[in-house]
Amino acid sequence: MGVVVMRGDSVYEAPKKLMFNIQPGPTLFSQKPEVAWDLIASMYIGNVALLLINLPMVGLFARMLTIPQHYLTPSIAILAFIGIYTIVGNPFDLLLITALGVFGWFLRKLDFSLAPVILGFVLGSLFENNLRRALSISGGDWSILVADYKSIVLYVLSVVVVLAPIWLARRARRMESDRVTTNG
Repeated sequence: MGVVVMRGDSVYEAPKKLMFNIQPGPTLFSQKPEVAWDLIASMYIGNVALLLINLPMVGLFARMLTIPQHYLTPSIAILAFIGIYTIVGNPFDLLLITALGVFGWFLRKLDFSLAPVILGFVLGSLFENNLRRALSISGGDWSILVADYKSIVLYVLSVVVVLAPIWLARRARRMESDRVTTNG
């Protein structure tokens, strides 16, 4: 789970703690010290166990890289189907995992990065719950989302982060075409 109570928990760490009903933050040691120290101890034990298990298995893991993908992909899919059906026992989840797999395949064929999609899938419900909570506190007033200058700055930075790569790519293409025409 990474560092337990650091203020700058990564985007990946905080949702994992919230899933287990652990409120991350600097007050974790004072509010629930047994949980904090248990997490730290489990990380040490886990690291030692992984070291003891993985060192002798390095050769096997390296040989697994030589397995052709046309054998490896169906094997992983079968294990995923077995795992989902064993845990949930609902045939709908088998259809859902198949649909998500096909969706991921289309995204890969269209050269989409899968990391933002997975991050959105994991964090989507957390964002929805917090939006619902904010709107509930404000009595349904949407202006609460733009009432503070900090939120406006974050919105502007978000737009810049999305649009900057597009603008830079167009600029690079334009400069390349100008360079080709002047050298041509």
